[in-house]
Amino acid sequence: MEQRPPSAGIVPPPKPTRAHNYDSQDGIAYGYTAVISQKQREEGRAAANVLMFKYAGSKNGRHQIHSRDGDSLAAYECSAPCDVIKVMQVTDADYLRNKVFTEHIRAEPNAIASLALDDAIKGKLKEYAEYHGDMMVGVWVDEVKGIQRTKLGPRPKL
Repeated sequence: MEQRPPSAGIVPPPKPTRAHNYDSQDGIAYGYTAVISQKQREEGRAAANVLMFKYAGSKNGRHQIHSRDGDSLAAYECSAPCDVIKVMQVTDADYLRNKVFTEHIRAEPNAIASLALDDAIKGKLKEYAEYHGDMMVGVWVDEVKGIQRTKLGPRPKL
Protein backbone atom coordinates (compact mmCIF):
# COMPACT_ATOMS: atom_id res chain seq x y z
CA MET A 1 0.00 0.00 0.00
CA GLU A 2 1.09 3.47 -0.79
CA GLN A 3 1.78 5.74 2.17
CA ARG A 4 0.27 9.21 1.90
CA PRO A 5 1.76 12.20 3.61
CA PRO A 6 -0.49 13.82 6.22
CA SER A 7 -2.92 16.24 4.68
CA ALA A 8 -2.20 19.89 5.33
CA GLY A 9 -5.97 20.53 5.25
CA ILE A 10 -6.51 18.72 8.54
CA VAL A 11 -4.71 21.33 10.61
CA PRO A 12 -6.82 24.48 10.98
CA PRO A 13 -5.16 27.61 9.65
CA PRO A 14 -3.83 30.04 12.26
CA LYS A 15 -6.20 32.81 13.26
CA PRO A 16 -5.37 36.02 11.47
CA THR A 17 -4.02 38.71 13.74
CA ARG A 18 -5.96 41.94 13.84
CA ALA A 19 -4.45 45.39 13.87
CA HIS A 20 -6.95 46.42 16.57
CA ASN A 21 -8.68 45.02 19.66
CA TYR A 22 -12.33 45.87 18.87
CA ASP A 23 -14.67 43.11 17.69
CA SER A 24 -17.20 45.24 15.83
CA GLN A 25 -17.79 48.74 14.55
CA ASP A 26 -21.11 50.58 14.22
CA GLY A 27 -20.45 53.94 12.62
CA ILE A 28 -18.11 55.75 15.02
CA ALA A 29 -18.75 53.35 17.93
CA TYR A 30 -16.43 50.43 18.55
CA GLY A 31 -17.58 47.18 20.20
CA TYR A 32 -15.55 45.10 22.65
CA THR A 33 -16.93 41.73 23.71
CA ALA A 34 -17.09 40.87 27.40
CA VAL A 35 -16.23 37.36 28.57
CA ILE A 36 -19.10 35.35 30.06
CA SER A 37 -18.31 34.39 33.65
CA GLN A 38 -18.91 30.91 35.03
CA LYS A 39 -21.69 32.33 37.21
CA GLN A 40 -23.41 33.87 34.16
CA ARG A 41 -23.16 30.53 32.34
CA GLU A 42 -24.73 28.75 35.32
CA GLU A 43 -27.54 31.32 35.25
CA GLY A 44 -28.22 30.44 31.62
CA ARG A 45 -26.52 33.26 29.76
CA ALA A 46 -25.44 32.07 26.32
CA ALA A 47 -24.22 35.26 24.64
CA ALA A 48 -21.68 37.81 25.81
CA ASN A 49 -22.38 41.54 26.02
CA VAL A 50 -20.69 43.83 23.53
CA LEU A 51 -19.73 47.14 25.12
CA MET A 52 -19.64 50.11 22.76
CA PHE A 53 -17.17 53.00 23.04
CA LYS A 54 -16.57 56.23 21.13
CA TYR A 55 -13.18 57.93 20.97
CA ALA A 56 -13.29 61.52 22.26
CA GLY A 57 -9.72 62.29 21.19
CA SER A 58 -6.62 63.32 23.10
CA LYS A 59 -5.61 66.39 25.07
CA ASN A 60 -2.20 66.97 26.59
CA GLY A 61 -1.22 63.37 25.86
CA ARG A 62 -4.32 61.94 27.58
CA HIS A 63 -6.71 59.81 25.52
CA GLN A 64 -10.39 59.55 26.37
CA ILE A 65 -13.11 57.09 25.35
CA HIS A 66 -16.83 57.35 26.14
CA SER A 67 -19.63 54.91 26.80
CA ARG A 68 -23.18 56.25 27.14
CA ASP A 69 -26.11 54.64 28.92
CA GLY A 70 -29.17 56.89 28.76
CA ASP A 71 -28.37 60.15 30.59
CA SER A 72 -25.17 58.71 32.03
CA LEU A 73 -21.79 59.07 30.34
CA ALA A 74 -18.73 57.11 31.43
CA ALA A 75 -15.37 58.52 30.35
CA TYR A 76 -12.18 56.44 30.59
CA GLU A 77 -8.90 58.32 30.33
CA CYS A 78 -5.18 57.57 30.36
CA SER A 79 -1.88 58.30 28.65
CA ALA A 80 0.78 55.97 27.33
CA PRO A 81 1.86 53.79 28.98
CA CYS A 82 -1.62 53.17 30.34
CA ASP A 83 -1.08 51.71 33.82
CA VAL A 84 -3.93 53.46 35.65
CA ILE A 85 -7.24 54.48 34.09
CA LYS A 86 -9.20 57.48 35.35
CA VAL A 87 -12.91 56.64 35.22
CA MET A 88 -15.32 59.58 35.31
CA GLN A 89 -19.07 58.94 35.57
CA VAL A 90 -21.29 61.88 34.62
CA THR A 91 -25.04 62.30 34.70
CA ASP A 92 -25.96 64.91 32.10
CA ALA A 93 -29.75 64.89 31.95
CA ASP A 94 -30.25 68.51 30.87
CA TYR A 95 -26.89 69.32 29.20
CA LEU A 96 -26.41 72.13 31.74
CA ARG A 97 -25.64 70.74 35.19
CA ASN A 98 -23.45 67.70 35.49
CA LYS A 99 -21.58 66.18 38.39
CA VAL A 100 -18.52 64.00 37.88
CA PHE A 101 -17.77 60.98 40.06
CA THR A 102 -14.15 59.91 39.64
CA GLU A 103 -12.20 56.79 40.50
CA HIS A 104 -8.91 55.31 39.35
CA ILE A 105 -8.52 51.67 38.40
CA ARG A 106 -5.54 49.51 37.46
CA ALA A 107 -5.34 48.92 33.70
CA GLU A 108 -5.47 45.14 33.47
CA PRO A 109 -4.23 43.76 30.11
CA ASN A 110 -7.48 42.07 29.06
CA ALA A 111 -9.95 44.49 30.65
CA ILE A 112 -12.29 45.99 28.08
CA ALA A 113 -11.44 49.62 28.96
CA SER A 114 -7.73 48.77 28.66
CA LEU A 115 -8.25 47.21 25.23
CA ALA A 116 -10.25 50.21 23.99
CA LEU A 117 -7.71 52.71 25.32
CA ASP A 118 -4.91 50.67 23.74
CA ASP A 119 -6.69 51.06 20.38
CA ALA A 120 -7.08 54.81 21.03
CA ILE A 121 -3.43 55.30 21.93
CA LYS A 122 -2.30 53.36 18.86
CA GLY A 123 -4.49 55.50 16.57
CA LYS A 124 -6.93 52.71 15.64
CA LEU A 125 -10.11 54.67 16.51
CA LYS A 126 -11.66 57.67 14.75
CA GLU A 127 -12.60 60.66 16.88
CA TYR A 128 -16.31 61.38 17.15
CA ALA A 129 -18.35 64.58 17.24
CA GLU A 130 -21.95 65.27 18.16
CA TYR A 131 -24.42 67.49 16.41
CA HIS A 132 -26.11 70.30 18.34
CA GLY A 133 -28.42 72.17 16.02
CA ASP A 134 -26.39 73.34 13.03
CA MET A 135 -23.06 72.89 14.83
CA MET A 136 -20.69 69.93 15.20
CA VAL A 137 -19.12 69.76 18.66
CA GLY A 138 -16.36 67.72 20.23
CA VAL A 139 -17.10 66.18 23.63
CA TRP A 140 -14.59 65.91 26.49
CA VAL A 141 -15.13 65.11 30.17
CA ASP A 142 -13.21 67.25 32.64
CA GLU A 143 -13.02 66.03 36.23
CA VAL A 144 -13.84 69.52 37.60
CA LYS A 145 -15.92 71.16 34.85
CA GLY A 146 -17.91 68.11 33.75
CA ILE A 147 -18.83 67.62 30.11
CA GLN A 148 -17.14 70.17 27.88
CA ARG A 149 -18.37 70.77 24.35
CA THR A 150 -16.12 72.48 21.82
CA LYS A 151 -17.45 73.90 18.56
CA LEU A 152 -15.80 72.20 15.61
CA GLY A 153 -17.69 73.83 12.78
CA PRO A 154 -21.01 73.83 10.97
CA ARG A 155 -22.93 70.64 10.41
CA PRO A 156 -22.18 69.25 6.95
CA LYS A 157 -24.92 69.80 4.37
CA LEU A 158 -26.44 66.66 2.89
